[in-house]
Amino acid sequence: AIPGFHEVVAASWHSLPPKANLFVDLFLRLKATAKALSKWSQSRIGNIKEQILLVTELVLCFDKALDVRALSDGEA
Repeated sequence: AIPGFHEVVAASWHSLPPKANLFVDLFLRLKATAKALSKWSQSRIGNIKEQILLVTELVLCFDKALDVRALSDGEA
């Protein structure tokens, strides 16, 4: 697991007081946990779609470079 994940889940899960209706309690805890994990993910990992686009662009650049010349051992 990524460092901090379990802590975020535990903190958000226990951030709400228990409700009399168990289904409402579960719903609100899951909602709070999802929101906390989204914030944590953005701060810890960032925008994954943006990162994938960036890496794809880099791979295309390296492919074009390989078409023009052979890559050195450090680049391969």
